[in-house]
Amino acid sequence: MNRIAKRSWFTVVLSGMLIVGLLGILVRYTLHAEQWAAFSRSPYIYHTGGTPGGGQVLDRDGEMLLNLEDGRTYADSETVRRSMLHLLGDSNGYINSAILNEYGDELMGYDRFNGTYHVGESTGRIQLTLSADVQAAALNALGGRKGTVGVYNYKTGEVLCMVSSPTFDPENQPDSETIENSSDYDGVYVNRFLYATYSPGSTFKPVTAIAALETGIITPKSTILTKGVYHYGDWAYKCWLYNQNGGTHGRIDVTEAIKVSCNYFFYDIGRRTGISTIARYASAFGLGEPTGIEIPEKIGVMTTPDYVNSLDGHYWTDGQTLTAAIGQSYSLFTPLQLANYVATLAGGGTRYNAHLLKEVRTYDSAELVDVYDEPPAEIVDIEPENLQAVLQGMRDLVVSGSVAYYFKDCVVDAAAKTGTAQTGGKVSNGVFVAFAPYDDPQIALAVVIEKGGSGGALASTAVQILNAYFTSVDEAKAVVGENMLIQ
Repeated sequence: MNRIAKRSWFTVVLSGMLIVGLLGILVRYTLHAEQWAAFSRSPYIYHTGGTPGGGQVLDRDGEMLLNLEDGRTYADSETVRRSMLHLLGDSNGYINSAILNEYGDELMGYDRFNGTYHVGESTGRIQLTLSADVQAAALNALGGRKGTVGVYNYKTGEVLCMVSSPTFDPENQPDSETIENSSDYDGVYVNRFLYATYSPGSTFKPVTAIAALETGIITPKSTILTKGVYHYGDWAYKCWLYNQNGGTHGRIDVTEAIKVSCNYFFYDIGRRTGISTIARYASAFGLGEPTGIEIPEKIGVMTTPDYVNSLDGHYWTDGQTLTAAIGQSYSLFTPLQLANYVATLAGGGTRYNAHLLKEVRTYDSAELVDVYDEPPAEIVDIEPENLQAVLQGMRDLVVSGSVAYYFKDCVVDAAAKTGTAQTGGKVSNGVFVAFAPYDDPQIALAVVIEKGGSGGALASTAVQILNAYFTSVDEAKAVVGENMLIQ
């Protein structure tokens, strides 16, 4: 090959490499332009503290939650500010804002072709599905305890409330040393509603019940003679009542079993139903599955043989089907998933993706960038008589069961399920799910109190939130009165 040919070949190769490189840059620009434009160290785009130079975040009723036109200005109410911390973040960057991270380009007026020239002019607006009033009521109901509360509209998938505690006021925030060294702020960096996972405890039992009913293992009229201790192989699995006083629940059907949360009953039907079927129904109800919410979330996991065997030093045993059937074993779900699940149950099997955004508008409010309008994510086929048997058990719990005392002051007919989630320590987490009104459900809620003990101890918290939603906040406080909190 002569010298000219070699040079021609080199030129062709070099030109090809240049074209490939330019195409790569174009693809990366198309995929990541917003992130590049929103580079966190750009003084043109951001104020001090990494705040986009413009934009507003509103609640579902139009109340201002965060104004970025001149630094950060939060809501007037300290309680609202504290309740929104884990979603909106703080100016020092201790708590990242999931909303600003995902939709900062709309707020600052970014345009893929024209750049960020709108910064400093009219900027974007995000309206959330959250209610500031419900947020405040939920934070008050937590009473400073570590945990989380979420309220969910089962007919639309709208998240009406997501509160995580501990928290702090972003306009009067502690310094980093105080946060790191004070137990009052343990876990303050985590949005527990989206990113923390918990064992569901007995709140999972309705899933096991539906799986057994729909596969014909039992019928709504089937009864089981519970004996306190369930023997399976070389193992003896005990009901909570037997552990408490050596008692049994006697002969009961599925409705009564849900009301009294009988472990023996669910050990038996769980064994006969099988883990694969239980896991399939859990997935259909959204447990251990992405909820579809617009910001990052943790997925969680449902106990299955494949999952257990994938863990170093662990292996599946058939007895784990029994513990999984009562919401223990390795199952871990986010509170958002729990709210989504009970909403699906209340909705007769219709599950919507969760969503947080009511609408997102561009810098000049001329263009509606994002608005939620999606069909159901899943339809779980449930025979009406089977569904009624389960829901009636949840209703009986608040009418004549262990939490009836707390629900006597509830302004709306509700249904619920308690849960005690084992942690490996001496004190368990308390888990509570509910929906209301019973005859025409509108909302579902999930409450988790870390080291809160029995789920029944969370009933008064749920009542306060329900009262706040279905009346005014002031009226709700008057109704709940002295039973507002149980420590």
